[in-house]
Amino acid sequence: MRAAVALAALLPLDSVLVRSAWAQVASSAAPTSEELAEQKFREGRAAQDKGLYREALRLFEESVRIKSSPATLLNLGNCHVQLGELMKALAAFQLAHEDAQNWKGSDELRNQWEQEAQGHIEDLSQSIPELILRPSPSPGVSVQLNHNPVQAFNQPLRLDPGRYQIELTAAQKRPFSQEFVLALGQKLEIALPPLEDVVPVPAAEQTVLVRDTAPPDESDQSNVLPWALMGGGAALVAGSLIPGLMANSKANELEQACPSKQNCDPALQDERDSAATLAVVSDVLWITGLVSAGVGVTLFVLDLPSGDQQAALDDATRMKLRAGCFESGCGVSARGRF
Repeated sequence: MRAAVALAALLPLDSVLVRSAWAQVASSAAPTSEELAEQKFREGRAAQDKGLYREALRLFEESVRIKSSPATLLNLGNCHVQLGELMKALAAFQLAHEDAQNWKGSDELRNQWEQEAQGHIEDLSQSIPELILRPSPSPGVSVQLNHNPVQAFNQPLRLDPGRYQIELTAAQKRPFSQEFVLALGQKLEIALPPLEDVVPVPAAEQTVLVRDTAPPDESDQSNVLPWALMGGGAALVAGSLIPGLMANSKANELEQACPSKQNCDPALQDERDSAATLAVVSDVLWITGLVSAGVGVTLFVLDLPSGDQQAALDDATRMKLRAGCFESGCGVSARGRF
């Protein structure tokens, strides 16, 4: 710089060329670190005044990286407080207090910054929540707080206010999880519980649930109908005995009371009608029972396995069943091949 000034003194003072050259040299000179730090500091203060605390925080951090000062650190701490980051704010105020003590400038500024930093430190010490974790009695337990491992137990942990989740895990143990909230100035103590054992199930006792996708066995269902028909038919035949016996008894009484129909007492007509009705009911029941039982027997015989079943079904289409009263009496007539 001195050489440049001396050179300029040797040239005519009214030389436009010299004045233009020195203007270019002066404009191209790079700003000093103090000037850059001061610029970032002023930009950060402008963003802070607008309530843009995250942007102001970024600018103050850049200013501190260039050249640290108590004023910048104090503003940095204030931004952390506004964002709820009390632990980071405390660290910034502590650095500001140290820088103020080492300040080589005026005593007035040093005392002002030192007192302001000390006041913030004391206020935060009363506001930052504290958490004390008592260890779990279960061995080998891993503890995480908001997914961060915890190593310190039985001593206060200073944390920012907010919501937290604590998780406990261990081999062959059931995991444990609990959520809680820390408020400003709160002091909370949590005794971590023992973890329950996970009892493995022996291989011989393990139950495997398998969904049965096989279609239902139609043979089991088809066997129900023949038995039902045979059972119902037998019941109907047995039930026909009662009205049949009653009809037979009334017929015998009428035979004795009225041997000749021409000389029969008209008062016995009701008895004669009742006997006829019972006889019809008896005939209908036993005929229906025989038909049902016959169909059941037929279906049972036709229920054959695999290829024989199809052959039997073909023969069944040619089978003829007849039920009713014939010249020789009443009954069921079946004709076909089995």
